[in-house]
Amino acid sequence: MTKIVTSDDLAELKRLAQLVPPVDETRCLYDPEGHYIPFKDEVIRLFGDDIGMAKAFVAEVERLESFRIAYTEWSEKTEWARDGSTASELGKHLADVIKVRFDRLKAENTALRAANNTTECRFEVSEDTLKVIRGCLRQAEGDIDLIRAENQALRAKLLESK
Repeated sequence: MTKIVTSDDLAELKRLAQLVPPVDETRCLYDPEGHYIPFKDEVIRLFGDDIGMAKAFVAEVERLESFRIAYTEWSEKTEWARDGSTASELGKHLADVIKVRFDRLKAENTALRAANNTTECRFEVSEDTLKVIRGCLRQAEGDIDLIRAENQALRAKLLESK
C-alpha cells in the first residue's frame, strides 16, 4: 500500500528537518561525488513519504545533539590533561588520569598545610621562648647592676681600710 505524499506532508518534512541543529563543517553531509547536501533535503530523500519515521529520525538527531555538545565541552575543558600526559598515563582513561593527579595534588596540599602549621607552631613556641628569655635577660641585667654597685662599694671599703 503506497501512501500519496501531499504538499502538507512535504512541508511538514521540511519543517522537521529545519528543527535539527545546524550542520557545521565537521558534520556536513556529502554525496559520493563530494557535493554538499543540505540536511533537510537528505531527510526528505531518506524518508520521502514516511512522516512518522522522519519525526523519529529528527527527534533522535536532537537527542544525540546534547551528547555531541557534552562531549565537545568535555574535550575542550580537559585538553590540559591530554597535553601534559606522561608515559605512565598512556592507555589510561582520561577521568582516571585526572583523578590520580587530583589525589596527588590533594595529598601534597595536605602535607604542605601540615608543614605550615608545624612552622607556625614552632614560631609561636619560639616567640614565647624569646619572651621568657628577654624577661630573664632583663632580670639578669638588673641583678648585674646591683652586683656591680655592691662590688664598687666593697672596693671602696677595701681601699679605705688600707
